[in-house]
Amino acid sequence: LALRMELVQLMTPQQVPQNEVMIEEGEITAEVYVVLHGCLEAVCSHSPDPAASNWVQQCLIKSELGEDLLSEDSEDSKEVLCGLYRSSDLVGQVVAAPVMVRGLSSRTDVLAINKDALADVHLRFPGAMARMEQIEEKAKGEMIKVLSPDL
Repeated sequence: LALRMELVQLMTPQQVPQNEVMIEEGEITAEVYVVLHGCLEAVCSHSPDPAASNWVQQCLIKSELGEDLLSEDSEDSKEVLCGLYRSSDLVGQVVAAPVMVRGLSSRTDVLAINKDALADVHLRFPGAMARMEQIEEKAKGEMIKVLSPDL
């Protein structure tokens, strides 16, 4: 309970209008965001960069329309939808992901917390820190799988 109260006090509410970019492609964010209401989309652009290109390939493979889009080699689709963030989803915990996150709903409400402030809170609550590290390692493992050159 004390951990939750501390986190709530450190969070700042923000609004993300539709199509407003919240996180640029490859940006190292200083904050982690929790979606309260609305929806954010993560998109990749087609790029000559092998890491970003592999990310796009993985996003296409995992999507319902992926096979159709992979077979088309057109310049019309410059962006590929890689994910949607909805209520209670965490955004920004992966450093420098080759995706852009922007508002999809007419207005998305998020709570932002600075990563350094979050780290300070975790130092005072070591049990919670251990659980968060497990979640972070899992996320890193998934990123490595997606970004590895072997498809």
